[in-house]
Amino acid sequence: MRKSNSDFRTAFASEAGSQLVNNDYFAFVELDDYACYVIASGITDFKESVGAKRAVENILLSFQEQPGISKMALKRYLQDANDRLVASASREKLRASVVVVVTDYEKMRYGAAGNARLRMYRQGRMKLQSKDQSLAQDLMDQGKAVTPVARSRERDNLYSYLGKRDDFEPFISPQMKLMDADIISLYTAGIWENVDEGELDDVFVDATNEPQESVDYVEELLLSRQPKELRNYTIASIFVNKVYSDPERARKRRRRIRIAIAAAILFIMVGGFLFYRYHAHQTAVREMYAQERRVLAYCSAENFVRAQKECDDCVQKAAKLEENSEAEKLESYQQTIDAIVQGDDSFRDKDFETAYDRFQSAKELSRQADMLGSDYIDRRIHQAGEHLSVDDLITLGDHALASGDLDKAEDYYFQARDKAEWQHYDEGKKKALEALNKLYDAKAKQLGKQDEASKALMQAAISKGDSLLSAGDYKGAEAAYLEARRMAAQLGDKGGRDQSMSGLENLHKAQGDAQKDMQQKAEEKANAFGAAAVAETNGDRAAANGDYSGAVAYYNSAYGKYAALHEYGEASNVSDKLANAQAKLQAMTEQQENARSLEDKAQNLYGVHDYENAKQAAAQAKAAYQQCGNSQKASEMDSLIAAITADEAIDGGEAQ
Repeated sequence: MRKSNSDFRTAFASEAGSQLVNNDYFAFVELDDYACYVIASGITDFKESVGAKRAVENILLSFQEQPGISKMALKRYLQDANDRLVASASREKLRASVVVVVTDYEKMRYGAAGNARLRMYRQGRMKLQSKDQSLAQDLMDQGKAVTPVARSRERDNLYSYLGKRDDFEPFISPQMKLMDADIISLYTAGIWENVDEGELDDVFVDATNEPQESVDYVEELLLSRQPKELRNYTIASIFVNKVYSDPERARKRRRRIRIAIAAAILFIMVGGFLFYRYHAHQTAVREMYAQERRVLAYCSAENFVRAQKECDDCVQKAAKLEENSEAEKLESYQQTIDAIVQGDDSFRDKDFETAYDRFQSAKELSRQADMLGSDYIDRRIHQAGEHLSVDDLITLGDHALASGDLDKAEDYYFQARDKAEWQHYDEGKKKALEALNKLYDAKAKQLGKQDEASKALMQAAISKGDSLLSAGDYKGAEAAYLEARRMAAQLGDKGGRDQSMSGLENLHKAQGDAQKDMQQKAEEKANAFGAAAVAETNGDRAAANGDYSGAVAYYNSAYGKYAALHEYGEASNVSDKLANAQAKLQAMTEQQENARSLEDKAQNLYGVHDYENAKQAAAQAKAAYQQCGNSQKASEMDSLIAAITADEAIDGGEAQ
């Protein structure tokens, strides 16, 4: 079909020259859809050689078995021919220089090995020429020789040729589109050694549509030289008078354009989906790390109940995201925090022995969790131990009291009271005071008498206790009331004892109120610090996601909270982040304005069919939107570029 709708004419001349036998060979095959033209020159020390003929026949045989013009096909034709020459059983080594041209009547490609040559002409000018695979050609290309290749002694020193056993590397040209009136000339050394390239060009510039005339004229030029030593010579000319035109080319082009557009849209959609999944995964990872920072912030503020909830959620996120190393670390945090919370629960329930054991367990776990909460754990272990020692002292006092050693019992009770007071162990202190009351009752029974002077001293001690309580000196007031209670017990004065006990109750109530107020303030500060840390973390997350406006709002909130708490170091750190977010917000605003300007420019150029500049502006707008983190607008620019490319291709096809 292609052959019958094109016009390729071929002519050649091949003679022995001054030699006895012609060892050159030229042949061609023209099939319906493909054609192959082969010229070869035998390389031999014998008078007669079949190397060129075998090379041409083998190449044409391989071509007819699997015709084509791809680079791989042409290389296979040459490799098969080389293998057959190497494997041939002959008294000589069969070798040849060769040039092969393959075409589908629209395009062509050539391959070469050795110093047979090809020249192609288009519109009266030389369009393409092959290069010899010889030392002479390499020296000329490197500027190391001034002698023309046709006169060089190294012109037959070849590094590639058919029949080479090792490292056979023929030259394969790129594919080239043919045009009407193109001329392809193939020739061997007998021609190019005696007819220079300028003379060949002159012959084909003035050529008609008949190749035989040009071939005959070149042969006349050669023979007119009357060289003393004329090697075998062969020249073949292929006149491309008419190239095959595919009647379905326009439809195929439109179909390829539609397929390309569909593929581009599919690529954009798939790419967008993958980008969305990747972005979502990265966002989830950043959220996980932000939550981990909140866990650590709550632990620093010793709010382990809140830290426990955040950590449980964070462990689940790490497992879902398959962040295995992070999940392992978070699980160690989780175990440590759980042990701390359990210890606090036992401490709150006054089960100090269990609390002590749980805090010891938490300490062991903390060593595997970056020493998380280690200071708090050590403090709670000490507190639980001290509370246990208060109970132990009261128990020792009870044993001394039971044995009648009142002074020793009093000493134990006072040690227990002092230790409980130092540890703010109200329950232990209350037990110690109750034990002292019981002791003083026992002493009162022993004394049996009341002394008026002692009563006056007792009343003075009660009054002193009242005054010290009003002044907020809880320790001094307690000492005065206890002294009054001791004297009342010695005197057996029930009224004095009730007065001193009433003073102690008022003292305990005042201490409890002060302790609650102090605890409430501590909790309020911890919650406020946690809120500031959460605001700072939200700012970090917004900044990481490119939401600098949100980051500025969060950082302002965090700064205010830290400043109100007099946490000036944290406030200074947030202030630096705030300044950085404000600068990036300003830069992003400018980038967004620039991106919108480029998008408008692309739309305007698209509207006036300036496709090349429109695509360039759209690509610049896409890059600007990507820098702003606006993936949706960047995807829109991809769609715009695809639309511009489609219209450009359609307009180009219609123009043709």
